[in-house]
Amino acid sequence: MTETPVEPTELNPWYRRLAAVSIGLALLGTVATPILAALGLVLGAACWRLIRNAGGDRKDADTSIMGTVFSALVLVAMLTLPPVIRKMGDEAGRGMCAAQQKQLHVAMSAYYTDYDACYPLADNWSDALREVSGVPEAAFICPKQVDLRSGFVLNERVAGVHRDAKPPPDDLVVLFEGATGWNGSGWSQEFVARHGPFGAVLCADGVVKWIKPEQVSEVSWDP
Repeated sequence: MTETPVEPTELNPWYRRLAAVSIGLALLGTVATPILAALGLVLGAACWRLIRNAGGDRKDADTSIMGTVFSALVLVAMLTLPPVIRKMGDEAGRGMCAAQQKQLHVAMSAYYTDYDACYPLADNWSDALREVSGVPEAAFICPKQVDLRSGFVLNERVAGVHRDAKPPPDDLVVLFEGATGWNGSGWSQEFVARHGPFGAVLCADGVVKWIKPEQVSEVSWDP
């Protein structure tokens, strides 16, 4: 008995189009949102199943598989890389902020030499450091808040104090991150954490420390 050959089912052209769309969604996911890559993953997998069940050729199946795999790779990359990049950016920002405060420490040392080992006054300390040492105005800017002319605050408790009359503790806060602006001064309540949970304080010994707002009592604020 001769078997009647089964005519192959013609593949719905929409399956091919949707498989191609899954690749496009993956590409868009690299520049827009990982949601698009997730949609591409679902669409690519669904198209592969439909093409396989419909008896489509290998080329059609490969297109859907490509869309599925590419979408999966993009989705994984988009979900894992941003935290890594953000962490690298935070570390770079901290390094720049610490370098700025180090410059101001050098300028402060020049001021001590010219003004009988006294800390600058609270109402003009930024101008005074600029005048005495020539430190660039850019050194006062925190890279995390460039809209402020100065992102650092002078501890009001050290303003005008004779440093050598009573040697300060090494961890005495001289400058710290805050938002009082140019020639701004204040105390611990003005401290701002701009670098994730941390903010920088410049101590009397020239060391920059990173503390959280709840740790302000762990450094010295009174000379």
